[in-house]
Amino acid sequence: MNTTRSKKATKSAPGTKPRYIMIGGFLGAGKTTAVGKLAKRLADEGLRVGLITNDQGRNLVDTAMLRSQGFATEEIPGGCFCCRFDSLVDATTKLTAQSRRTFSSRNRWAVART
Repeated sequence: MNTTRSKKATKSAPGTKPRYIMIGGFLGAGKTTAVGKLAKRLADEGLRVGLITNDQGRNLVDTAMLRSQGFATEEIPGGCFCCRFDSLVDATTKLTAQSRRTFSSRNRWAVART
């Protein structure tokens, strides 16, 4: 039995769940830059990418910057993901619903704690 998979077989199949990547770090560590570059790379591979930003303040600059690069971006301002967990679930649900409306079966969501 051949247990190796072709590259095509490892790609997301229709109906599969999105993948989530969490990124964290200190202020000024380059999280938003890394997320933007990762999102671009995944999009260049033909994957649908959505981002969720997070910070203690309101009206996040990182959200505006990532949206200006053309990425579907939700934000959770005013607290960390653990304190605003319901907001995190709502944001992932919204991004997943947006993706389904575009009829894309190749989804990968990057979640940034910025």
